[in-house]
Amino acid sequence: MLVQIQHLDDAHALLCESSLSLTDRFGAVLLVDVLNLLLHFVATAYFFFTGLLLKTSPLSGSYVAMQAFWLAAHLSRLLLLVWSCSKAKQEANRTGALIGMFMNNIPANSALRRQLEMFTMQLMHHRVTFSACGLFELELPLVVNVLGSVTTYLVVLLQLKGPSSNSIASSQQRK
Repeated sequence: MLVQIQHLDDAHALLCESSLSLTDRFGAVLLVDVLNLLLHFVATAYFFFTGLLLKTSPLSGSYVAMQAFWLAAHLSRLLLLVWSCSKAKQEANRTGALIGMFMNNIPANSALRRQLEMFTMQLMHHRVTFSACGLFELELPLVVNVLGSVTTYLVVLLQLKGPSSNSIASSQQRK
């Protein structure tokens, strides 16, 4: 049983090293990709809502549908990027809870318990995490943060564009 615990310890150390290596190697790419997605979200949402508000042409329905498709595509791309990182971290964190439940059934002064205690110390100090250049972690709350940022930028853009677009729409309707 001690050998199996050592294999589990080694596997967790390898997982931590792998997540650190991936973060170091692809952190800048992930940062640029998430910022790119944020920019595309804002632009696509802006065009989507302006298309909904200004129905000036017969093609506006297909234009709005295309913008809705792009919004869904950007959201799914962000979810695919974040989901796997979040799931890997969640599974790695579940290991500590499982070890804790297992330790409750082991005598206090056994060699197996000492080995498991050492492993739990490693679990506390070596966390599995994926980040973009250390600026933010790639987890599911990032999706909520991005959507909140898009909403904020969109409200500002629509407020800035609001009065002039209404006058343009009314002048086009008069012609």
